[in-house]
Amino acid sequence: KLRFCGRHRCAGKCCIEVDHVCPLKCGRYLSCGNHRCSDDCHPGNCQRCQHVSWEELTCHCGAEMMLPPVYCGSKPPPCSELCARQQSCQHPVSHTCHPEENCPPCIMLMEAPCFGKHKIMRNTCCYQKAMSCGEMCDKSLPCGQHKCNRVCHDGPCITAMSSAGGVASSNNNAASRNSGASAKSSTNAASSSSCGNNNASSTGAASARSGGSSAHLQCPQNCTRPRQVCGHPCSSPCHAGDCPNTSCRQKVMVQCKCGNRSTAMQCSENEREYRTMETAKLATQLQHVGTTGASVDLSHILSSQSSNNKDRFKRLECNDVCASKERASRLALALQIENPESRGSLGTAMGQAAYSDFLKDETKKDPSFASTVHKAMHDLVVKARDSKQKSRSHSFPAMSRDKRQFIHEYCKFFGCDGMSYDEEPKKNVVVTARKGMCLLPVCSIVEVVQRENGHKKVPGPVWGTRRQTSSTPISVEDGDDA
Repeated sequence: KLRFCGRHRCAGKCCIEVDHVCPLKCGRYLSCGNHRCSDDCHPGNCQRCQHVSWEELTCHCGAEMMLPPVYCGSKPPPCSELCARQQSCQHPVSHTCHPEENCPPCIMLMEAPCFGKHKIMRNTCCYQKAMSCGEMCDKSLPCGQHKCNRVCHDGPCITAMSSAGGVASSNNNAASRNSGASAKSSTNAASSSSCGNNNASSTGAASARSGGSSAHLQCPQNCTRPRQVCGHPCSSPCHAGDCPNTSCRQKVMVQCKCGNRSTAMQCSENEREYRTMETAKLATQLQHVGTTGASVDLSHILSSQSSNNKDRFKRLECNDVCASKERASRLALALQIENPESRGSLGTAMGQAAYSDFLKDETKKDPSFASTVHKAMHDLVVKARDSKQKSRSHSFPAMSRDKRQFIHEYCKFFGCDGMSYDEEPKKNVVVTARKGMCLLPVCSIVEVVQRENGHKKVPGPVWGTRRQTSSTPISVEDGDDA
């Protein structure tokens, strides 16, 4: 059981005491922090320190004084006079007398240069020797190839942590790219110096552990020199001498000849597949050299600058969709149709727009409203085509939700955009037609509904008595002759 103090436990095996008084001494530090409690172990807080001084307690400057008795641990009395300690700057003192050993920092505003000496920073506190200006550091790194890409900072441009990270990434890249190489070549590649010194990895790691100077730390940036084959940056860890012969991992877009199909892949993979395809074509051409006597150009295969050929990015085969778009483009050019792709995306089939059942039902309910909307959108598209502005808009009056939905769906067949504004019951629709994107549908929704209901657009022929054309004379003429 716990004893009366609440800190110690009773060590007796068969204790019959009820209070379990603790025979130990308290021994905890008193509130003064200098003396320990000499009472028996007890619960709760200790009493106040009984050590008393009979000398006056004054502040640091001596302006304020506390008369005895002064209990142990008492703080000097507060003083309203200015601090009399020696300051580290020449500015006038602005804080009061204090018992702490160090004075608070000086907050007087002044002008001071930034860390990188790019500009003079105004309203800088005196205790701040310098501050960042927010611009790029742009100092030359020890490698001589790169400049510091950090924001204006204090201390060296290459820190131990950044150099250690650059060394780790360099080792990982070397291990992944040279997995099939020998151990000796891998070691040499990993120990290549970014600043022209050997054993840069070990030196950089040692400097990172010991916090050495920036002159012995490895440059954390990647090489930006263009490759001789594809022209993309080297992207290897900063190195001296020629760039290593590694695969280019830059993403490139490969398309078909018409540009409809496209895919992204690594530059090295695309170059390898392109050379394989060109080699197959070359083998086919060489088979006919003996019969035809024609020459074969090998410059685009053997030259190291073959990557400048734009055909390597257009090596995908066109599919049926490409052929369909090509036919649509030729037909649009022949018929002088603007924006055939937008017209084809509206769902036209055999010259008739595929209107939804909702549009047809609303037109049957209120044909006059459908006619008004069609005329307004027709005039809007005509004005947008003839206008010098990029777009024209038309605002419809406030209407019900179904009619607004009718306008939203119907404006898509004109290549326009619809947007609702305001709140109920004043909510309206504004339709915007953009020049070069808007168009007129083949037939209106009203005409489609009339055709489905059996109403013909042109009245049928008038059926009358057929005029006789026989050569037999009529009875009246016979009577006259008689």
